[in-house]
Amino acid sequence: MTSEEHLRRIAATVLEQSIALQPEERVLIVGNPEEASDLICAAYFQAAVEMGARPVTVRQPAKTITDMSDPVVLAALSTEPDVIFSISTDKIGKDPHGLHIGYVGRDAKKYTSIFDRITEGDKRSRAGTSPGIKLDSFLRCMEIDYTKMREQAAALKAAIQGASEMRIETPAGTDLTVGLRGRGIFVDDGDLRKPGIHGNLPCGEIFLSPELGTARGRIAFDGVIAIGPECLIPSAPVVMEVKDGYVTRILPGPNSEAVEASLKDGEARALSMGKEDYAHNTWGVGEVGLGLNPKAEMIPDMLEAEKVGGTCHVAIGSNYDRDMPALTHYDMLMTRPRIWVDGRPLKGYEG
Repeated sequence: MTSEEHLRRIAATVLEQSIALQPEERVLIVGNPEEASDLICAAYFQAAVEMGARPVTVRQPAKTITDMSDPVVLAALSTEPDVIFSISTDKIGKDPHGLHIGYVGRDAKKYTSIFDRITEGDKRSRAGTSPGIKLDSFLRCMEIDYTKMREQAAALKAAIQGASEMRIETPAGTDLTVGLRGRGIFVDDGDLRKPGIHGNLPCGEIFLSPELGTARGRIAFDGVIAIGPECLIPSAPVVMEVKDGYVTRILPGPNSEAVEASLKDGEARALSMGKEDYAHNTWGVGEVGLGLNPKAEMIPDMLEAEKVGGTCHVAIGSNYDRDMPALTHYDMLMTRPRIWVDGRPLKGYEG
């Protein structure tokens, strides 16, 4: 089997089991002119053609989390394709109209990007996003038992839903408590079969945005951490102190200065746009997530690393309930977590 055939087979598996692609559906594939992106985009394109769909590929220069998308990409998204794939070296980019003016979805909510409006707001498109995907990750992590993962994710969601508080401890020194009241539990289990749903590919996590102002304690990140568009495994844990939902201090350490510099850069970019709330929220605790993918490995690539089964990650920056907006959202991992929900061990999740 040639490499191209192998890639196409994996793409076909995703289109069948995760996307449930139908004949004549329009598929927009957004990529960058880099080898991994090109190969994966081509695999999805060919597999979609063979399934009777109508794919189109659009390429733009690589974008970071604070760059703006090319206008052609935003125009392509505005056509409301049935299926969207973002196969980006880093990110698909921000939407300037959405940031400064905004879009209103059919649900009457306001959105800061056309992507969010046509998926979550209008429920017209479904999407698989692969920010920073490596070819090895595509080959290793996409052929999984999707049914089993969906069952595990559903059980964990049921165990957390309706709880008031979560506590996380790790051997590296994490002791973090977050409130859960009124917060949604998000599941990224590869089930992208209905319009309005979008998630990562490879998939494999359950995550939430902490109740505003409740995160408190200490986080010791000893797994993969994001520093701007780059990721690394720290030589010693990066330790942060948290109070009232925000990072108040990053303790000195081998990688601490680089982490702090990346957060300060996001803060400065927000201030340059006149968005003081975004700048303040750069330091907010925006996400707590639990990895579920049995094939994911702890490599310096956040798309895969945050899916590693038995790990926990926290993101500093924007959240998923859309009430703490920021330009940045940097995930960082903790290994061997012990997790309690309302004082009870979280069943079905062993770190």
